[in-house]
Amino acid sequence: LNAAQILQQKSSGSQFQTKPQTVNAASHSKPLSPRTAEYLSRLRREFPFAGYIDQTEYRAITLEQLQRVEAFVARCCSAWTDTSPDPQLRGRQLSLSVLNLYHVSHYVINPATKNAGPPRSSEKDGGGCDCAFVELLTQHAQMPRWFVSHWWGEIISDFIGCLARHTELHLLPVSTPYWVCAYANNQWALDEEVTADPAQTSFKKAMALAQGTLSILDAVG
Repeated sequence: LNAAQILQQKSSGSQFQTKPQTVNAASHSKPLSPRTAEYLSRLRREFPFAGYIDQTEYRAITLEQLQRVEAFVARCCSAWTDTSPDPQLRGRQLSLSVLNLYHVSHYVINPATKNAGPPRSSEKDGGGCDCAFVELLTQHAQMPRWFVSHWWGEIISDFIGCLARHTELHLLPVSTPYWVCAYANNQWALDEEVTADPAQTSFKKAMALAQGTLSILDAVG
């Protein structure tokens, strides 16, 4: 699926749209600076730890769960600034129209998963353990039906729109699991996910489980 086709459908008045989201009272509060403890508290309330899923390849994410992420960033991103190394982009105010996975990783995935889980064993003292983002969404293993190949720099709403269109074309429920590395891997322990032996990486294991691979292209292919 090409993101340009999704954008064309939106602009041409197509009936295609992602599922409307229900929002809670926090949706109506003003965006908070991500540097504040209040923001981190809101992030943890929105995405509390659900449970460890030991095998990374079973940490697929559903369209419905991705739409929860999209709804949260839509409410909060106006208080965020670009962290791009490009001096022409760095520091600009963000909006949903430019928000990509690098931004979501920086402002949502990384802070939400740092020390988010309980100690894994009685030997560990002190604070919590880092986890994968999917472990904030479910405690149950979600075997991937599709492995998603994509670029982190694409607009997050276009990415989710492409998955929504894919479910429509294939008559799939919104509970269909897609394996997306940013949400499946523990971003604080990538050396455990990307090993020297390619066959032992979380990517290869997820691809082996999936029915197929979905490649999402940007507007220029």
